Amino acid sequence: MGIADVVRATVALCAFLLVLALASSAAAQAGMNDPPPPIETPAVPTPSPTPAPDPASDEAPEPEEEPTKREETVPEEDEEASSDRIQYRDPLDIEQVPVKLKWNNFISGLRGITQYSFFDNKLRFRLGGRFQADGTLINPASQLEQTFGDMSNGLDFRRFRIFGEGIIHKMYFRIEFDFAADAGFKSFYFEGREGGLEIWGQLLGKFRYGLFQEPFSLEQNMSTFDTTFVEVSMPITAIAPGSNIGAMVYDASKNRRFTWAVGAFSWGRETSDNASTSLLSLTGRFGFQPVKRNAEGSVFHLGLSFSSRSPTSDKQRYEARPEARFVPPFADTGDFPGNTNLLFGLEAAWKKDRVWAQAEFIRSNVEAGDDSAHFGGAVIQVGYFLTEFTRPWDNLFGVWGRVRPPQSYSWGNPFKEKSGGLWEVAGRWSTVDLNDGAIQGGAVRDLTFGVNWYPNSTSKFQFNWINSRVEDLGTANIWVLRYQFAVK
Repeated sequence: MGIADVVRATVALCAFLLVLALASSAAAQAGMNDPPPPIETPAVPTPSPTPAPDPASDEAPEPEEEPTKREETVPEEDEEASSDRIQYRDPLDIEQVPVKLKWNNFISGLRGITQYSFFDNKLRFRLGGRFQADGTLINPASQLEQTFGDMSNGLDFRRFRIFGEGIIHKMYFRIEFDFAADAGFKSFYFEGREGGLEIWGQLLGKFRYGLFQEPFSLEQNMSTFDTTFVEVSMPITAIAPGSNIGAMVYDASKNRRFTWAVGAFSWGRETSDNASTSLLSLTGRFGFQPVKRNAEGSVFHLGLSFSSRSPTSDKQRYEARPEARFVPPFADTGDFPGNTNLLFGLEAAWKKDRVWAQAEFIRSNVEAGDDSAHFGGAVIQVGYFLTEFTRPWDNLFGVWGRVRPPQSYSWGNPFKEKSGGLWEVAGRWSTVDLNDGAIQGGAVRDLTFGVNWYPNSTSKFQFNWINSRVEDLGTANIWVLRYQFAVK
């Protein structure tokens, strides 16, 4: 064998090994998990005379295979990365997805991480949040500013709440905490899902216990995220009780024309929405619809509330803001003695088609030995929807429900009905009198005009102009613009 023959044999062997290596690499990159079978390296042939290739042979030598082209990929998990095989994507190579679809995917994902179920569905709950942001402008009379101090404009969170609600076996529960101006727990209660409180085999109604709103007043028992105006009316916030610890039985008749709620409460807290503390309170509210609802959904409701209270520390105090949270109280009794306090409230509500109205009267009779004091107030509210809609009525609790537009706002001119959303205009007149004998807390009368826009079931924009007149001190004009977000 000549030197040329040895060289040719060596080149052929190297080419054969190179083809096998490339084929194995291509198979691995294609996702083959099984390693290729072992390759037996052929022994180098013993040098012997090799005949020259027959030029007359019909068999032409096979062309040498081209190496398989490697596709650069991102390494799999637990696979060692190699800089010569990683292909990085262009960070600007972003797939085009409609914004609406992205938003829907975000909402779907958000619901997924806020809803939970455990123990074969025996424990189910969801987490949520809601907030109200207020911008307040005020123009008071000089005498008012001299009496109550500087009244500055501002932008603040009125409410910023996190809540959880769910079901544990046969019980419903809810807990809510506010991080804004009136920070603290707003509710934390349990309620039976089935049946209720029974005495001698008679079902009295649904049973609730914990921290929750006492059953007094129509407006006070509505969610603060469902009210037409930015604040509950002045006489109600000044005198009516708020959330306290206790137990309550409530229900409605089968035809829902009668509603009732009665509870016992203690450990009263003195907060902005809770007029005074009480060691023991018995509170109740009753509603009646003298005219049955017709096909158009019209409603006529009459109600009565009462509360017997025993003030703690022999003290009471009433104060009234001009229906704007970030304005100081325009009427304040200061602390005054009181052994017992009887509250009475009358209410009425009516709606037909786009129009609705409600009125309330409230009175407080405080006894301190042989002395007594009487305070009270009244409010009238009316509203009208500019688009075809009727305000919902909750005939189990006897209150107005949340306004949910039948069609969400879909861009375009928001003042056109076809664009979706709802527009509402409303007016309110309210008065409170905290003067009686030696107690001169003041008397205030408010006249309010409001415009609401509901773009969808979770958002609401509110604008209120309030003309507040304080007896003997002058008038203040207040403008409040609010944006509200509340989950469904």
